[in-house]
Amino acid sequence: MQPTPLGIASNEFMDELRKVATYEQMSVVRTWIYERSPAAFRHAPYLWEAVRDWLALRCNVSAYQIGLSGSAQLGFSTSPRKALKLFDPNNSDLDVYIVSGSLFAEISLEANLFVSRQFEAEKSDFIEQARQIQKLLLRGYVDLKYIPSRREHYPRSAQLKNDASILLDKLKFEGFNLKPSHFRVYKDWQAKSDWTKIQAESWVKSISAN
Repeated sequence: MQPTPLGIASNEFMDELRKVATYEQMSVVRTWIYERSPAAFRHAPYLWEAVRDWLALRCNVSAYQIGLSGSAQLGFSTSPRKALKLFDPNNSDLDVYIVSGSLFAEISLEANLFVSRQFEAEKSDFIEQARQIQKLLLRGYVDLKYIPSRREHYPRSAQLKNDASILLDKLKFEGFNLKPSHFRVYKDWQAKSDWTKIQAESWVKSISAN
């Protein structure tokens, strides 16, 4: 089945947040982010499970440890820059995350290696990138976009990024034309939950402002 532009209104999500008391807002967020099929695959739920199975095999994790974030999950972007833009199967990003302590250990080794190389170098064009990685590591996750795709130095990160590119190519045969974006690896579900809470608080603030 070919994907079609989603008609999910972003205000549906915001309205749900407005309806409930503050202490219940995270329950709404969990329902939309963790406990429903990604909006990008709402017309093809079995395709989403096939995607998870394929990526799980490539990454040596379980399928349940893999998820989507951003507009591919919610149906609309929560980025202030994109003004709640609806997910578009022909133009949107595909934000993938994996929650795995063992994979995080591998990736964080390469991330720290990259960081140390930048700070030890006489001159580096990637100091800000290295500082950003340090901040993310303290939060318990790594975003692969900050690590160069150099197999000789960062083989595991390069492999995962290549797998993401292969996945996007495979999805073209299913009617998607998505762009690579965030590929995050969290050390555990607490780290993922903590980051989701930070995002949720910003959404609630945007509601208050309006």
